[in-house]
Amino acid sequence: MLKPLLEEEEKDFRKVVDLKLITGGKGGDDDKNWLKKLEPGTTFLFRSIARRGPDDLAIGRAAVVYHYDNATLLYDNLNQEHYFIVETAPFSNTQRLMQVLDVPNKQEETVS
Repeated sequence: MLKPLLEEEEKDFRKVVDLKLITGGKGGDDDKNWLKKLEPGTTFLFRSIARRGPDDLAIGRAAVVYHYDNATLLYDNLNQEHYFIVETAPFSNTQRLMQVLDVPNKQEETVS
């Protein structure tokens, strides 16, 4: 008596799903790597994405000095001319770009 009822319910659960690969989207890690996109000489403000509490309102200021393959040399003159190197992608994933303060001038050199 219960067996036919159970067999009918099993048929309902045996539906085949056609899986497909969806291409496109937002892009890879390069889209999130905002630090790598800043030119050397650019000064910017940043803050931590993961705030630990209402008192965690610190904002950092730095300037890009040089980009290595996976790291970036930054300069912070607020701390008595302090240079530091960060891993570019993890820094971009844990810090939010608040504002670009200064972008280096690109002046064309002319020969006279």
